Amino acid sequence: MLKGRPCHFFGECEKGGCTIYEQRPQLCKDYQCLWKITPTLPEWMKPNKSDVIMGYVQEDVDGETIDYITMRECNNNVRSDVLNYVIRTTIEHGMNLEYECCGGLFHLGDEKWIRHHVEAIGGTIVNDVPVEEASPGS
Repeated sequence: MLKGRPCHFFGECEKGGCTIYEQRPQLCKDYQCLWKITPTLPEWMKPNKSDVIMGYVQEDVDGETIDYITMRECNNNVRSDVLNYVIRTTIEHGMNLEYECCGGLFHLGDEKWIRHHVEAIGGTIVNDVPVEEASPGS
């Protein structure tokens, strides 16, 4: 089990997704699921309904604390309505976002924070590329 990631105990059950909820490990008890701590998130964003787990993270980047939201897929690729809602909401609130889409990890937000993550985990930063040039098969 990894913080913010679905585990093999995820499934349909009375407690909404954890089949061992009453006996779950301390790591799971300590995890602050964004859906549980944010009353403004709609019911359909609950992890067992949206197939994503969201969390709130604070991270030190070059001596500065930067906040960001994480979104990870749970057993299925993220649905377009869920991805649209998460991206739109984080942009509207000026929040950084680390999200998983079809197994890939993406970052949206502050340039310093994005560069820090790309350097830490790899990847490429694409700037000023028109959509038609970035589309596959063009």
